[in-house]
Amino acid sequence: MSEKILGIDLGTTHSVVAVTRDGVPTVLSGKHGPLLPSVFGYAPDDRPLVGREAWNQSVVYPERTIRSIKRRMGQEDEIDLEVASHLPEEVSAFFLKALKELAEAELDEEIDRAVITVPAYFNDEQRRATMRAGELAGLAVERLLNEPTAAALAYGIDRGDDRHLLVFDLGGGTFDVSIIEKVGDVLEVRASTGDSQLGGDDFDQRLVEHLIERFQEKHPDVDPHDHPKVVARLRQAAESAKITLSTEVTVRVTEEFLVETESGEARHLDVTLSRATFVGLIEDLLYGTLRAIDDALQQAELEPCDLQEVLLVGGSSRIPRVWELVEQHLGIEPHLDQRPEEVVALGAALQAAVIAGEDVGTVLVDVAPYSLGIEHMSLDGDELVGDCYKILIPRNTPIPVSQTERFYTLDPDQDAVEIRVFQGHEPKASSNKPLGKFRFEGISSVDDPEQPRDFLVCFRYTVNGVVEISALDPRTQRESSIQISVDGAPPDSPAPAETESEEPSETTPPLFETSLRKRGEELLERLRGSDSDEDSASELEDLLGQISDAEKCGDDDELEELSERMVNVIYEHS
Repeated sequence: MSEKILGIDLGTTHSVVAVTRDGVPTVLSGKHGPLLPSVFGYAPDDRPLVGREAWNQSVVYPERTIRSIKRRMGQEDEIDLEVASHLPEEVSAFFLKALKELAEAELDEEIDRAVITVPAYFNDEQRRATMRAGELAGLAVERLLNEPTAAALAYGIDRGDDRHLLVFDLGGGTFDVSIIEKVGDVLEVRASTGDSQLGGDDFDQRLVEHLIERFQEKHPDVDPHDHPKVVARLRQAAESAKITLSTEVTVRVTEEFLVETESGEARHLDVTLSRATFVGLIEDLLYGTLRAIDDALQQAELEPCDLQEVLLVGGSSRIPRVWELVEQHLGIEPHLDQRPEEVVALGAALQAAVIAGEDVGTVLVDVAPYSLGIEHMSLDGDELVGDCYKILIPRNTPIPVSQTERFYTLDPDQDAVEIRVFQGHEPKASSNKPLGKFRFEGISSVDDPEQPRDFLVCFRYTVNGVVEISALDPRTQRESSIQISVDGAPPDSPAPAETESEEPSETTPPLFETSLRKRGEELLERLRGSDSDEDSASELEDLLGQISDAEKCGDDDELEELSERMVNVIYEHS
């Protein structure tokens, strides 16, 4: 029998298996990729389905399918799936067995030992249930490893100076914050708090309810809540939309033949969601995570200034607003230089290798070594401020990666911009390293001729260190782009020759990221004149009030967030 020991992250929405090879932990992939959906069910022929197959059938047979079982670990209630009833640990055993078989096929050997991770706040019943799941899957569970500790191991925190670090783990169904103290070779969880009923599933549910509201605005005679299969379809659509909005500013959700009326008439869903709308739906949940941070610090008797590092873990930490809130709250730039969905499994694999007596080396990962962004203009009251820098890809972001943001012209008649690309972290564009520039022409006007024209800027960073920057007109789909090779040189190194698609005009204004109170006030007057837009007018008035308060307090971080929300409001009503 093999001496190899698996590292397994038994997650709420996805589970992952990893193994250490030649001292380096590696996530193993099946035919559908490294993430096994934590979904189990029975097919129409009563055949058990695990992972992607179960996820695919959940829309058609929701009564035969179960997901997010991790939230029920330790409970004695059985789950009825028509064909059979199972305890939570029995369902989890199906996932562990699938991961075991995946690893054995990949490594071409039998494996019967594993290190399995659990949330730091899991109680004794939940931990025993996890151990039992491993046994049912044919695995000897060598150790239950706390997820924040596993993340710290994967980040290499066990090597280096003594320090305090905060692990912010926001996954698909659970959330926890842990304070870890490193003294010598020992990693100790000083404090841990969180919510076993908070995660991406809850964000999806908020989106589902929003989609239902949008649907019923056009079809008030039909209530999707009365149709379990319809709700299951919307849940999958919401999950896909959430993932897209981590890298795009808008996403279109279309579900044809969603509902059929009693008369046999089909009803369809076709809506466009903005990132700002999504953030607005979950903002209260995200602010709740900040309270957990404060609770953990209080338990550990520490202040934010006592922390040396902040690690982001869990797939939901990919949401840009999560990164922003954590950084603003603690004043520390978080680390995201491991793939957040895989980092816990990688740490478990390292611990497994130590137990197996292997020589564990350094964890290698490809990341963006410096932030990448573009120059733009901003408003300070009624005064334009130039030489501003908007980061699109923050440093330490795992690559490959793509990120898209919406920008606006300065003037409604302006149909061209010059896009200047920089590398670095300073708020002034001129303080960073210039990488290139190109001119984007032919930006089409919006329906309202008094509103500025908008366009999208997308950064695509490949594993080979090549960045493609493109500008896209969302109405005509016209696109222009350049490619830049990023060699990782520091921002203050000599600038390379500038790259241009064509000679730029000396009079082309730089970009302007809208935070226009004036335009917001103009939009407010227009909305107040329409009875059907009372709710939108009230929300916009509240947003303008927040902007005014932030300006009085000089809160630049808050103004930046409010600016993005105002951009999307103006765009939605343009």
